Amino acid sequence: MDTHVRPFSTYRFGPYHVDLPAGQLWKQASRIRLAGQPFDILVMLLERAGQVVTREEIQQRLWSGETFVDFENSLNKAINKLRQALADSAEQPAYIETLPRRGYRFIAVIDGGASEVSPAEIPRQRPETPAEAGNDLAKELPASLAPAREEKALQAGSRATRSSRWLGYGLVCVALALILTSRWPKHNYNGSIQSVAVLPLEYLSNEPGQEYFADGVTDELITQLAKTGAFRVTSRTSSMQFKKSNKNLQQIAGELGVEALVEGSLELTGDRVRIRAQLIRASTDQHLWAESYDGSVTDLLSLEDRVARDIALKVAVNLTPAQERRFVRTRTVNPDAYQDYLRGRYFWNLRTVDSFEKALRYFQAAIDKDPNYAAAYAGLADTYLLLGGYYFHSQNETIPKARVAVQKALQLEDLAEAHATMGLIAENYDWDWPGAEKEFRRAIELNPNYSTAHHWYGEAFLALTGRFDQALAEMNRAAELDPLSPIISADVGATLFLARPLIRPSSSFGARWSFTLTMR
Repeated sequence: MDTHVRPFSTYRFGPYHVDLPAGQLWKQASRIRLAGQPFDILVMLLERAGQVVTREEIQQRLWSGETFVDFENSLNKAINKLRQALADSAEQPAYIETLPRRGYRFIAVIDGGASEVSPAEIPRQRPETPAEAGNDLAKELPASLAPAREEKALQAGSRATRSSRWLGYGLVCVALALILTSRWPKHNYNGSIQSVAVLPLEYLSNEPGQEYFADGVTDELITQLAKTGAFRVTSRTSSMQFKKSNKNLQQIAGELGVEALVEGSLELTGDRVRIRAQLIRASTDQHLWAESYDGSVTDLLSLEDRVARDIALKVAVNLTPAQERRFVRTRTVNPDAYQDYLRGRYFWNLRTVDSFEKALRYFQAAIDKDPNYAAAYAGLADTYLLLGGYYFHSQNETIPKARVAVQKALQLEDLAEAHATMGLIAENYDWDWPGAEKEFRRAIELNPNYSTAHHWYGEAFLALTGRFDQALAEMNRAAELDPLSPIISADVGATLFLARPLIRPSSSFGARWSFTLTMR
């Protein structure tokens, strides 16, 4: 069987083209989100267009070695995603034909080949040596110019030799540059990235009822990146609105107001997990970094820390020792408790009375399995707090429970989330204004990207104490971090309403909410 592989960099077929160096699929001027195995399979099929690529060959290339996924299910799912990206059909294929029990074949015409020439075609396109170049030149000369043809051939050969020598020097320089670059300390390429959003990880496994897992890992990556304070990180509420979105990356980045995006996938099979992530500069669609991480579910927290740290090192020019330490866990967490915690946060984010009840059960289950798990206590406190504040449960019942849970969380770990919750309790239920402000400021110190802390400090504390200039600044920061949050947008309006006798339009306040105070 002919297994000739075309080493092209670009493939064009129908309205689509594939840019191999960038790892991108485009339909005319719009980029189609396709990554991981579906994209790799497309490349294999394009390399051998018109030929059968067997399932065994795909498995050997993409699922070999120590990989753990269920190959048959994963392959079928990858092919389905590929067909969806190409708007293709298994029954009436225009691009990918299925050969039952054998494999797949790319059946469309590749327009114009590609942007690079196959090495097998090079000898037919130009002479291999300067001497051959001279002979070909001589053959084309008229008979009257025959005496000069040897001299012209020698000149051509000399120019070709010099060109070859300089080309060789250039290739050596490029190779040395690549070697040095690969060994250079980790940092971003020009230090210009100041804002990042983590898009929801795509859940690739077939196990039902486990999608919370991908959402939970996405949340954890956002939290870990946000804690560094080295760059702005969009909050979960806004990022999650692009789950399974068909918008291209430039559109998403524009709506979130960020320079770079992290996108990726998560596969869960049994007790094994794989996380793939890539960092993309939105303005140019340039892939700055990509990596795959394999491990056990029991090591999920350390796996998440590795992913977050690698991303941070690519975005930030330098991380201070204090910022580096924020990626180090102060204690281990029971793996089963962590999964219950992820389930709890999943239901907490649904924000309904029924989902809050489920969240309470999962947070409590996490605490039962790991009594020293601070984040689970913080989740329990947040749930009781919202049930009492917004969902018509008795505050005499829910607030004391929230207080006990958040105090326990802070005894175990200095968490930004717990300090913000304690600040709200101190203000609204204890009337302890100095204590509340201390808690809000500590939450922001621990996590400068925690939009909820800026939100509560601005709208619930500063505005109510009449410090409208500071309140609007905090609300502006909250809106930058969570630009698509309905509640933050509404509370910005409420803050402006409270400050209305004292404000006038100005271009100096900020890009999103442009007001300054006129004190009388």
